[in-house]
Order: sequence, then C-alpha cells, then structure tokens
Amino acid sequence: MMGKLRLNTILILISIFIFSCDRNNAKSGTDNFYDGLSSTKVRSTDEYRQVPEPDDFYKTRIGLRLVDTLESRFAEDFVAFKKEVDASHAKLYVCYITPEVGSAVTRCESEEKPFIKDLCEKQHVPFVDFTDVVANRQGITFMPVDGHFNQKGSMLVANKISELIENNKDYRSDVTYPASMIPAVLGDEDPDIDKIVEDKKGLPYKLTTNKQGLRMDGVVEFPKKKQHVLLMGDSEIYGSGVDNPETITGVLQKKHPDKTIINTSKWAYTIDDELSQWKEKSKYQEPDVVLLEMNGVNITNLYFSQKIRFHRLGDEKPFSPSPLEKKFYKSRFN
Repeated sequence: MMGKLRLNTILILISIFIFSCDRNNAKSGTDNFYDGLSSTKVRSTDEYRQVPEPDDFYKTRIGLRLVDTLESRFAEDFVAFKKEVDASHAKLYVCYITPEVGSAVTRCESEEKPFIKDLCEKQHVPFVDFTDVVANRQGITFMPVDGHFNQKGSMLVANKISELIENNKDYRSDVTYPASMIPAVLGDEDPDIDKIVEDKKGLPYKLTTNKQGLRMDGVVEFPKKKQHVLLMGDSEIYGSGVDNPETITGVLQKKHPDKTIINTSKWAYTIDDELSQWKEKSKYQEPDVVLLEMNGVNITNLYFSQKIRFHRLGDEKPFSPSPLEKKFYKSRFN
C-alpha cells in the first residue's frame, strides 16, 4: 500500500512539473512573438513591459487626464503629417477602419472616433467612415480568435477604398525626386522576404516583400509610369493572417492593374510612426493619393510602454514616461 502511495505521489509531481513546463513554454512563445514585432527587443525582465488595454484609459481620472495628453500629441503630429502631404501635392484621405463595431464597439472607439473626425474636419481632410460597411457585413469577415480581416473582410474594405481610387483616378501629383534621392528600401520590412510566419494566435500566413522592403508583389517604378496610391496604417491594412494577394492592398492591386498600390502599414503603427516614415521614405514613393487608416486605438497607442515595444525607430528614439504616464502605469500594474 505504501509503495502504491509513493508511486501515485511521484506521478502527481511529474504531472505538475510537465504542466508547469507547458505553461512556461506557452508564455515564452507569446513573448517571442511580441519581441519579433517590437523594434527594441523588450525582455520579460525589463521595466514597463506591460501595455494597458485601450479601454483601461477611460476607467480612472488619471487615465482620462492622460487621454487628453495623448490626444494633444496625436493632433500635433497629424497637423505636421498633413502639412507634409500637402507639400507633396498628393491628395490625403483618412479612412476610419475598425473591426470593433456594433455590439463589439469599445469605449475607446466610441470616445476617439468623434475626436479624429473633428480633427480631420478642422484640417480639411476628408474623413471616410468604414464603420457601417464593416457592421453590415454578410458572413464571417474576421480571422478566428483574432480581430483582423480574413480574405472576405479584405474584399469588403477594398471595395469601399476602390470607390475613393475611382473618384481620384485622374489625379496626379507634380512633385518628383531625382533618382539619387530615392532610397533603395522604401518600406519598413526587410527586402526579399519569402517565408511563412505565424502570429500570436497561431494563424500562419505567407509574407513576401519586394526588393524595396514593401509588402507587395510588384515594385514602385521610377520615373513614375502609373498613378501611385499609398496606403498607410496599422495591422488592419498590413494584412496580418492573410497572404499578400488576400490583403486589402493585394485585392486593390488586382482590381486596379493600371495603378501602383503601395502598402507601408505595420503592426501598431500610429501617427508619429507614419510621420517619421513619410519624411524618411514614403514621400519618395511620389504618391498621388494617400489613404491613411485610423481607428480609436491610434490614440492610446501613443502611450509610452506601447511605443517602447512597437515604435518604428526603435532604439533611435527612446521613450521615457512622463510623470502622468508613470503614475498611470503604477496605478494599473503595481
């Protein structure tokens, strides 16, 4: 009897050890995924590793004060971005695209959509709202256990964007750059990628980039032979979880073979990323039409711990918390 008890005890201890390893491995896999997306390779022991949920900012007085600060930063960068695009003589549209609509709408989206719309109106930038298009969808348009568009969702959004392209089909910017000024790498991806990648929800897809570091099958030609339509934004435009032809830009390129559809979007990018990206690379793509995707989380994505993980400039632009940001972080995570 005693031997049987000992054997059972040993088996229980082994089971606990295996379960513990599985949990650690699962956590490690998640960390590795985010480290792959981060510009700065944040480690689990680093300070300020946590990133608040967007709705967390609207639950406390400190958070609401912080939202006011983040909105001011956003507005300042948006005004600067708009001036840059105006100088290029391109047409700028803001496309408000979010999967959080209808019964799934969040506090963040409901609060920040009016702010972004008002900001666009003040800056005389057309604000194109995709909320009804997404809310009135037929069938499943999102990836399972994930908030990104699947192939059908990409088609849904692309059809709406296609209307904007058609309405501006004859517009051309007169701003060009000498070949010596145009960077060889025009996107924020590595050139010539051709591999299967897997995102945090275990959804593999094929990622390919051209020699210019852009997620597109063709290249951006110079001197410009076709109208250049540039899409900037975050993972919704980037196309997480779907192959290149199934992304929104991939669908648009097939629908408009007489255009060059350019995708410079990346995970968690927001207005400061897009501003620096424009100055460094995007303006040299000589776009005629610029479609800037936005949603409510673009505001909260300016929070310092989010920027530490995802800012496109990485270590070139370190982020330290303001006293208010630090106070909010401690109230949320300590």
